[in-house]
Amino acid sequence: MSLAIRTATEQDLPALLELYRQLSARHQPPAPALTQAVWHDMLRHPGMHVLLAELEGRVVGTLTVSFLPNLTRLARPYGVIENVVVDFSARRQGVGQALMAAAETLAHGVKAYKLMLMTGHQVETAQAFYRSCGYDQHSKVPFEKRFL
Repeated sequence: MSLAIRTATEQDLPALLELYRQLSARHQPPAPALTQAVWHDMLRHPGMHVLLAELEGRVVGTLTVSFLPNLTRLARPYGVIENVVVDFSARRQGVGQALMAAAETLAHGVKAYKLMLMTGHQVETAQAFYRSCGYDQHSKVPFEKRFL
């Protein structure tokens, strides 16, 4: 098994959109022109990294990690992980673990003081996966306000 993690490029948009369909079937991508414009912005956004996992040369996983500047914690940035997806056919093969480890390597590289994520999945396997990567709920309570 040849697993590689790399940063996404302009040409990876179709593969990324295919993975996103598995993330949430009810959310369709925006119109093609808007999708392309947002993708262009994402690839050039400071501190944002879209990572892809390739298994035998085929894109089978992704996550996005963004590092934000911060004036607390000795001005160390913090990271936010979003849109973690592993193709159904590649689950339980270490793909997700490798993506999370790559995000952590990036965090160490920018001297981030923490990485955080939220999962909407109530499925115990998803929560167990994040715990197995060293993430915990600690004492903070997540809040969010969605604008849909």
